[in-house]
Amino acid sequence: MMRTSILVWMLAALVVLGLLSGCSKEQADPTQNTTTTPTTTAPKDPAKDPIAVEYDHCGLHFKLDSTYTVGLKENDKKTFTFSSGQISGTATFGKLSELGNGATSSQQYANLLMERIKDQSPWVGSSTGFGYYVISTKDDVRMAECLYIHGENAWLVKAQGSTTLNVEELVKIVGRCGLNADEIPVE
Repeated sequence: MMRTSILVWMLAALVVLGLLSGCSKEQADPTQNTTTTPTTTAPKDPAKDPIAVEYDHCGLHFKLDSTYTVGLKENDKKTFTFSSGQISGTATFGKLSELGNGATSSQQYANLLMERIKDQSPWVGSSTGFGYYVISTKDDVRMAECLYIHGENAWLVKAQGSTTLNVEELVKIVGRCGLNADEIPVE
């Protein structure tokens, strides 16, 4: 008995809700002008709202926003350059023996670099677990550097900007690169 009355109440509530929803819809008056102007969204200005652009340099993948000017050094095709007006830098590809200063891992390279520039208040971090970056400051310039390694190949990524620049901007470029072994040039 109790079960039946609950079902009856639920059905009654659904009927009332259905009637109310039908009553809330307004009918258009054919005698009134119902023309509407479509709204448009202005195109995004890349300088105000830059988009992320992915780059690949000899198997090293990284992102820069659309405000950057990029290219290869004219006399050194193994060095990718980038500049935005606030940050400039390079990503150099080569043999670990040429770029690593004797290091065999990214962390070891970061530790050696920290020892070499200890007067520049360096500190080390890692966003990827396989690339260790060093952030340092000299005069009015903040610098970031990271060595990425795959076998005998290496990529030395460097970026710099003013000390007013948020450190996170440098870390996004230098400390969050990825590697794709299939895209490493065979020499």
